[in-house]
Amino acid sequence: MSNLTKHLLSLLCLSLVPVVATSHHAAVEYADGDLMEISGVLARIMWRQPHVALFVEVDSEQGGAQEWRVENNFDPPRLANAGITEDLFTVGEEIVVYGRKSVLRDSILAENVLTEGGTEVVLPLYGEVADQRWSGSNLVGSANTFAEPEPVDAEADDVGFFRRWRTGRSPMASLPDLDLTDEAVASRGEWNELDNPIMRCEPQGLPEPIMHPGSLVIQQEDGNLILSHSWLNTRRIVYMDPDMSAEDRESSRLGFSQGSWQDERTLVVKTTNIDWPYFFRMRQGDSIELMEVYRLSEDQSRLDAELTIMDPFLFEEGIATVNWFFNARAVGQGDPGECIVF
Repeated sequence: MSNLTKHLLSLLCLSLVPVVATSHHAAVEYADGDLMEISGVLARIMWRQPHVALFVEVDSEQGGAQEWRVENNFDPPRLANAGITEDLFTVGEEIVVYGRKSVLRDSILAENVLTEGGTEVVLPLYGEVADQRWSGSNLVGSANTFAEPEPVDAEADDVGFFRRWRTGRSPMASLPDLDLTDEAVASRGEWNELDNPIMRCEPQGLPEPIMHPGSLVIQQEDGNLILSHSWLNTRRIVYMDPDMSAEDRESSRLGFSQGSWQDERTLVVKTTNIDWPYFFRMRQGDSIELMEVYRLSEDQSRLDAELTIMDPFLFEEGIATVNWFFNARAVGQGDPGECIVF
């Protein structure tokens, strides 16, 4: 297989990943669906991580009400940045929804929602924002409002690593540049888009949770570090005792992580004993090992991250390195990465 072919296949894999990161059903359900409009009574609202959904009762041709699910692939914090909040919608009121229909069920990936009071909510779709659909409506949400919040005064907080961080550049942007083996690319065909651990909301193994965009919370606990990744609420223990050995640990989906301070602004984490078969819809090797390096900026507002993956099954050179960064956010817990099977 040529390098060009492998690169194109890698791009195909990547084209599905960001959708999964925000709404893991969207790539399968809506990619080939038709654009349509429905209207009905808003029956209930689900406004929580990582899914936002409205449930609309629509009069069916057979008589009676038929429930439609209205989804969006952005999470509540990012919607709130654009002024889109749960209180814009009122259960019991009529709404009109325009978007792309699911090919699997009565569900729409919404672009525009018109409320009974005349407010048109323009929603992001795959990172873009739709145009206004209904003239004369009171518009909420537009392309220039979907921005990250202003950084906090991290230097004044003076908590160093131990805070909530939010990805500034997605590490998954580097996936097309990885030099994959023919075997790894071929294993992409084994992935079942409709029946897999993501669709079943099963806890994911490393390294995927590290690489998904979202929040990271670093905390201290009993002499160790806790790294909490927002992707499916992945909580990792990083053991800081240099005398501990991976040989004494059983393999698991998160492996055994051992950390050390290279200096006061550099944290190094080595992870071995990983028992997890998947790397972004491909197989990964049984001997995969990870090395993470986190570097804190002088003003404590930015955390540069470097992930080195050692896996001869995945990579032609047996090793690959991905770089990205986090911006400081308010001290406290990260976004809850709740997953819901539906």
